Amino acid sequence: MYKEKIIKYKVEIVIFSIFFFYLLVVRMTIPIFQGWGYPIGKWVIDWDYYARMSQDIFLIFKSQIIKPFCYRPLVPLIGGLLPFDLETNYSLINFFAIYFTGVFLYFTLRLKFNKSISIFGLFVFCYLNYIPTAGIELFPEYAFFHALFYEVYNVDSMTLFFLMCCFYCIFSSKRKLYSISLVLGVLVKEFILITIPVYLIYEYMERGTNENEKEKTNTFLINALYIIPGILTYFIILAIVIPQPLIADARAYMVWYIQVYEGNDYGSIGMIMKWVEKRINQILYEFRLLKWTVGSWGITLLALCFFNKKDVLVKWIKLYGLFMVLIYSQMLLGAAETKYIHQGFYPMIFLGASGLNRIYESFSNYIIKRTFFYRLKI
Repeated sequence: MYKEKIIKYKVEIVIFSIFFFYLLVVRMTIPIFQGWGYPIGKWVIDWDYYARMSQDIFLIFKSQIIKPFCYRPLVPLIGGLLPFDLETNYSLINFFAIYFTGVFLYFTLRLKFNKSISIFGLFVFCYLNYIPTAGIELFPEYAFFHALFYEVYNVDSMTLFFLMCCFYCIFSSKRKLYSISLVLGVLVKEFILITIPVYLIYEYMERGTNENEKEKTNTFLINALYIIPGILTYFIILAIVIPQPLIADARAYMVWYIQVYEGNDYGSIGMIMKWVEKRINQILYEFRLLKWTVGSWGITLLALCFFNKKDVLVKWIKLYGLFMVLIYSQMLLGAAETKYIHQGFYPMIFLGASGLNRIYESFSNYIIKRTFFYRLKI
């Protein structure tokens, strides 16, 4: 039985082994050239809060952690429970979260494409790392794996893992597993809730054609109930967790928060308007839009978009359009703009894979139609 599975998945075993060692090399080279990230306690930023939560997770109920970090307990809890020192625990979490994100990415693509196209998608996932081309920095300051491995004490790697889990569950119609992934993802970072529009739109678009309109609507409404546990989890966290008042943490208030949010409360209208003004200025005077589009996703993805048919692009926009708008809107809630954009990696990789798949099918049909047996209609 195991031998049959090994034979069946021999290609995947080789690819995932290569991917594992690739991540291992990247993971080991970053501290050599860049260090392990800012030391905990030197600056009060999100790393400091996550580390403190790992040492005592009950701080979130004692008004000791500022928002939004106090609402993200799962990774700090795991980081505190693992048996090694805190830095090693977080390093292991980041490494395996990214590794299994790539694995789920591959199998999610396999729901639609063949092995070759799916391997291409995994390659692009690796390609999102920092790559300068012809002396021009096409990729933003926040390189994909660079940021995830350099910022040791963070939750972003696990966020990507649950994001990919949610996409896999959506497109494989594993609704119960999606509901569980959504709940766990919310405990990692509230960002995971933006997969809900994709889930609902996909359920609406993919309803059975053999049912009448009333049955279709009832089926959609029943399937929509699977998002409720995730939403309830989010509001329960907001209700029971007590954030620390900013003024109570002099270090955060004077050093970090003032610099990043200019004294406005997190998520407030004042903060958002400040960031809207800043992003507009960056587009007009710093030409950041190029990095946020071409740079973030790479020339490969941009080029392959043009090989998709119009109906494919329209369907992509319907399914992922709102999701991508929400991805970019995150830049109004934080300073690390390109790190937030990278969280939209799956829709962009899917678009590139779809374009490559059309090239592949067109070329195959071209070759087949010119074979001797095809012309003889055998």
